[in-house]
Amino acid sequence: MYDIQPIIHATRAQLHDQLRAGYPCTPEELAGFVYEGISLGLPRWAERLSWKKFQKAFVMEPEASHVRGWNIRTVDDGLENPWRDQCVDGVPNTFGHFIAEQRETGVCLDYSRQGRGGNGALNGLRDPLVALQAGDPTLILGRSYLSIFGKRWGTPSYFLLRRGREVSFIAPAP
Repeated sequence: MYDIQPIIHATRAQLHDQLRAGYPCTPEELAGFVYEGISLGLPRWAERLSWKKFQKAFVMEPEASHVRGWNIRTVDDGLENPWRDQCVDGVPNTFGHFIAEQRETGVCLDYSRQGRGGNGALNGLRDPLVALQAGDPTLILGRSYLSIFGKRWGTPSYFLLRRGREVSFIAPAP
């Protein structure tokens, strides 16, 4: 089992090196699971304005032949507690829909295609993902980039995804 403590406490430079040293994975390996996310690399004040814990769900869309996904707002009550969905009227609160695309170095989450303009400011977001261990898609490292006018701009936001439960709620595509 992989000890996640060093990655949780890593500097942005160390996270950058880990991302470059990571192993390719495929969208199909992620499909069917909800991944527990931990925000990394942001200053504490930025985490307080956003979140430390989140989730990403991945599902295969057989009729479209691609893997799509979405983010799930999560009760942000400390990393020592289980990941629990924030719900509205008993339904998980989802946002930030994406398509998981295969790239040579791993998977890239593209928020512009699945959102069809409905993701607002997130439409420019791209998240490359790599596995931290060869052949093991249960622990993933990612980084958020903004794509503006065809140029890619790095953000300070890295994140760790740990495979959790199987997907039980399918968020409707926007």
